[in-house]
Amino acid sequence: MSEFSESYHFRTMVSDEFLARLRKAGYSGFAFPPKRGWLTFIPFAFCKPCLKAGGADSLLTAVGETVLQHRYAADYGWSFSLHRPREKRIAYEHWWDPKSSTNAVELDLEALAEAVEVSSEAIKAFFSVPPSAGDSSRFAELLGLPAYRWVSPAYSQEDPESFIQKGAKMIGRRPKDVTEFIRCPPSRIVDLPRPDLSALEALATTNSLMKMAGAGWFAIQIHSQGGWPVTNASGRLAEGGQWIVTYRRSEKADYIKVGVNRSNGRVTALPGRIDFAGKHRLPEDAIDRTPPEPLPREILDSTQIASTPIEEPVPGHCEEAMRLMRLFRSIDGLLIWSLMRVWGRANGDPKIVMNQYFDARSGVILVEDYSRSLDGIEIEKWERVRDHPQL
Repeated sequence: MSEFSESYHFRTMVSDEFLARLRKAGYSGFAFPPKRGWLTFIPFAFCKPCLKAGGADSLLTAVGETVLQHRYAADYGWSFSLHRPREKRIAYEHWWDPKSSTNAVELDLEALAEAVEVSSEAIKAFFSVPPSAGDSSRFAELLGLPAYRWVSPAYSQEDPESFIQKGAKMIGRRPKDVTEFIRCPPSRIVDLPRPDLSALEALATTNSLMKMAGAGWFAIQIHSQGGWPVTNASGRLAEGGQWIVTYRRSEKADYIKVGVNRSNGRVTALPGRIDFAGKHRLPEDAIDRTPPEPLPREILDSTQIASTPIEEPVPGHCEEAMRLMRLFRSIDGLLIWSLMRVWGRANGDPKIVMNQYFDARSGVILVEDYSRSLDGIEIEKWERVRDHPQL
């Protein structure tokens, strides 16, 4: 399992008074003893304030103290943001997937050095070298943060005992976990009509299973994931691929994701509760906070979308490596099928990524974007928007 850490660090050495303010604001979680002027607090994922948007800004409002938010996603990158009373935010982020990118627009080195009480020379030296994978830990050690690895609101909710073993003190009570208030269908192996399911064939399978979850649940989106190539040229599951169907009910924050695995016919249901702050959510996991709407019956299947020809040139010696498909509703309510195709896996080969977005009812292409890179350097990129009444 890849690490997704998220921690909050307050510039204070007065723990009792500070923690009392957190409890008064409705927070519960784990606090690590102060170290080098920092107190680390990891809230429970399902404490009431964490179910609202705001993140570090909400914690700053609750306690009135400078707070540093530190995030690390092993497969994607790392970031931090420093929030101070009546001062501009200081922030930095670096990502290595899907491509190397850095955002330092809000990075003020002098202000950062003063706020964290580290010499400006040391701060400038840290950011003067090219980014690397170990920067997250080096930055945390430079500041002297008490705890920052394998800690997050999700980890504290799922495994509170591990935090106690690390020396953290529990503040307040652990709220109920999502699995305690959602009746989730059990994982099971089913006889699939065929192993290489299309999206709508997978939906029929998951709809049958979801009857066990009770009334009110409806599908809102479908996406493919798994081992490359995920889906084949016909829009069906390739070996190692699976379809994931997300279910919601009315305007509640609860959801259930049901996966259908091609390799063994296992159907697995995982419950959850939407974090409206949107922490660590990949695009296929993003769920809009607006009232959800069920998928209608009048939509095209993945097999009808996948056969669309691509007009752009691809190198003849590069094989198509991956196809990802997703059926979702845009912010303005338009039902969209997206198809992402990737060519080139071998070192030295150019990598081409082509995204196409279709009207899910008619199959008309709405938007296309294309990028070509070599040795990690982008050498061509464009976007084409087609005429459509809702665009």
